Amino acid sequence: MTLVKFPLHTYKFSCPPTYVYLSGTEVLEVLLVDIKNYESNFAKNQRLLNWSNIVCQSINNLTVYSDNPEYLLGESCQEEQLLSALIEENDELTLHIFFLSKLILSYLFENFPAAVENANQGEQYLNSAAGMLSVPVFYYYDSLSRLAVYPTAEPSQQEQLLLKVGENQEKLQFRANFAPMNFQHKFDLVQAERHRVLGEKIAAIELYDRAITLAKENEYIQEEALSNELAAKFYLDWGKEKIAQVYMQEAYYCYARWGAKAKTEDLEKRYPRLLAPILQGQYHRFQLNSTVDASSFPHQTIHTNLSSSSISEALDFATIFKVSQALSSEIQLEQLLTTLLQVVMENAGAKKAVLLVLEQGNLMIKAVATINEGVTLVSVPLSSSQNIPIALVNYVKHSLKTVVLDDATAKNDFISDQYFMQQQPKSVLCTPILRHGQLIGLLYLENKLTIGAFTSDRSSNF
Repeated sequence: MTLVKFPLHTYKFSCPPTYVYLSGTEVLEVLLVDIKNYESNFAKNQRLLNWSNIVCQSINNLTVYSDNPEYLLGESCQEEQLLSALIEENDELTLHIFFLSKLILSYLFENFPAAVENANQGEQYLNSAAGMLSVPVFYYYDSLSRLAVYPTAEPSQQEQLLLKVGENQEKLQFRANFAPMNFQHKFDLVQAERHRVLGEKIAAIELYDRAITLAKENEYIQEEALSNELAAKFYLDWGKEKIAQVYMQEAYYCYARWGAKAKTEDLEKRYPRLLAPILQGQYHRFQLNSTVDASSFPHQTIHTNLSSSSISEALDFATIFKVSQALSSEIQLEQLLTTLLQVVMENAGAKKAVLLVLEQGNLMIKAVATINEGVTLVSVPLSSSQNIPIALVNYVKHSLKTVVLDDATAKNDFISDQYFMQQQPKSVLCTPILRHGQLIGLLYLENKLTIGAFTSDRSSNF
């Protein structure tokens, strides 16, 4: 038995949306669109439509924050009506998908008693899903949920919880022996949590790191995120906050890459101290609080103390640059860059945006966006580009300071740049993007028609 991960279009199974959702191979918002497009194939099959609606509502709950994210209640699904209909029809396979989805949501949003209850209810429908990928995923979240409630359970209950985890682990280990790319990291994370609750810290450390590494290698982004998150909680409980901070920030970045905005917002509320460097702008995606000697540029305005606005919006930049060289999926990167630059132009009042990434000491233009032509992905060295003022960009690269020109056609130190002479843009902004104080890229914005387009009020929104 060998199980591998496939993209959505390769699935010939009866439930492709569920498989892709559980495998984490698509950004959630992209998957949601794919499923909606795919639903026309389910028109005459109510079961497949129900599966599709359950997954769509799960994705909505992960991408849009709500007070009760574990409830399948919204545009795609009405939980009580659907549950009643499924019980009446005795549709055990769909009931399995239903309770698994609620189990995952309850656990990810830290309603652990509800997660255990959903696991208890869902267990009776496991036989109907024999052979499906969703069954070992059920064992995975069932074990994690029981280990989460273990510290507060009565001693007699603790014994039963560990017995159940042991049974689940035997089944996961069997699958990991045949398909380690899908199941070994799951087994390892549960083992790490088991060692945690038993106070076996040294064993837990190694298994958390191994689970993270294997999930990353096999592109289970959501489980890489979860492994980092649980490692962070482990170190936080141990009193090692600095180490916990590193893992929690990594979890945050992974969830953001997956598109789970509601989850990142939940982490912000639960762990503001661990995420403080992000929330407070220590790793500010624009570093717009930098200052430049205004006397050197008499016709420019330097905007300072710009707010981070929503941290979920702010993270887009940090995430992209943090993982851009590691991403192997051009589709994923294209989706992120396209959305990112479109949002930037809309909120900042720009008509053009250029994204540059530092690669082996050289700046490479990776994306160019304009209002009329949309976003184009490229890979062009700065030195050979005609889409950007090279002198200005090089200044920002070396000084690590943001430059805002309210009128680039007026006298300034960059007026002789060939790009400015030919294109005559009015408003210009160029800012470094730093991580841990090191340059990883730059963002260039311009508005050819409006003077002073990048005011502090406008800039603080992107």
